[in-house]
Amino acid sequence: MKKWMTFLLVLCIALTLSAKNEYIGQNAYHNDGGQINIAADAVLVIRDLKSPYTPFYLFFGADKDVEATISRDSVILVHNGQEHKMPSLAELRSNYNRDNRDLGTYLRMGKQALITSKLRGYDFQDNVDFFPGRTESMIHTQEGSISSNIGFFTRVYFKNPGFEEGDIITIKVSDKDDPSISGSIEIILKDRWGEKEK
Repeated sequence: MKKWMTFLLVLCIALTLSAKNEYIGQNAYHNDGGQINIAADAVLVIRDLKSPYTPFYLFFGADKDVEATISRDSVILVHNGQEHKMPSLAELRSNYNRDNRDLGTYLRMGKQALITSKLRGYDFQDNVDFFPGRTESMIHTQEGSISSNIGFFTRVYFKNPGFEEGDIITIKVSDKDDPSISGSIEIILKDRWGEKEK
């Protein structure tokens, strides 16, 4: 009986956390179930699932009274049970020459307002990025700080682990010094552009 109750408790917690993950429209997602709140735009990945490197646009904030530092190594992609870290900027630039095109395409879509509508109240830093464009004046950084009013927006790239349409992936993040301060977001790699937010 005790094992059964433990199972039900774990299931309830898991369902509560997953219920925080929401589709907000135009292939973007939001999850504020952890102490680190995340919004993710997967539109460019979904447009080209076979690209050798896959660009996501991530927006991070933190719960009230929480401060965290997100390092490159603390952002992890989980695909088919396997964890993947981001490549270095040098690796991306030597093996992938479409990052400027990715940026231009994304900016032309004008979707930032949709994402930030779910993260109101954060002042997003606009001069640092894990993967700054080659022609931008942004500063390449290894980490970004967040709090209850300071947000961090960055592009992230992962080497494509073999994405297929319909795959469900997770991007998880934690504070670089305290892994108990964390958040995650689940993304369905399927074109849902015309669907309304759920």
